[in-house]
Amino acid sequence: MFFFVSHFLWLHRNVFIENSDACADYAVMVNRGDAVGSDEWRGLPIEKQMAFRIPISIMIDLPRLRARHPVITVSEYLRLHGLDPEIESSRGHWERESYHARPNVFGSKTPSLFVIKNQWYHPSGSARVDYIPQEMKERGNWERYSPSQSQETGGYWPFVVPTNVSNRLANESDSSHILDWDAAKRVLLSSELEPEADLDDDKVVEDVLNANGWEVLYTFFSE
Repeated sequence: MFFFVSHFLWLHRNVFIENSDACADYAVMVNRGDAVGSDEWRGLPIEKQMAFRIPISIMIDLPRLRARHPVITVSEYLRLHGLDPEIESSRGHWERESYHARPNVFGSKTPSLFVIKNQWYHPSGSARVDYIPQEMKERGNWERYSPSQSQETGGYWPFVVPTNVSNRLANESDSSHILDWDAAKRVLLSSELEPEADLDDDKVVEDVLNANGWEVLYTFFSE
């Protein structure tokens, strides 16, 4: 399996204000909308529409990454297939037709392409995570599927009767049974917990959630 990374990253010039002088010295400033063919930022003041175009080789230590994983940039992929690197999509999209137009320099077959549909790896009513920690599996008595049922790493948690707290959390959650941290704390504060439970302590909150069949995920949100 190979990882592809786009040749460029696009950063708004105010992302790292303290480094703006360095960006100005070494990077090209462009209009984000013009660069990626989008009107998303057109309504902003012109100074907020501008961004520095930073080569991926500067933002990521590619040699170190390649020491552990087989990684090539999209521009390298294009060169290996006799294609002009300039056709790389500035929006980061994988161009299914143009990128698969020629065989690579080592063979005669054009690259195949199998599209994984979103609902296959992110079905409704589920939360997608990068991996399930071992301690989470142990808490929930994780069981592996048999080889005939699924892939080697597939598994499930056996059903347990939910607690009153668990039901209250579920009632406040969305269709994927995900609840924001603050919302979960509000449910716990309104529940009949032991008086010594200090819900101002995040570790205590997490322990209470775990005891009621809930796990804490750390996520990033953009506004």
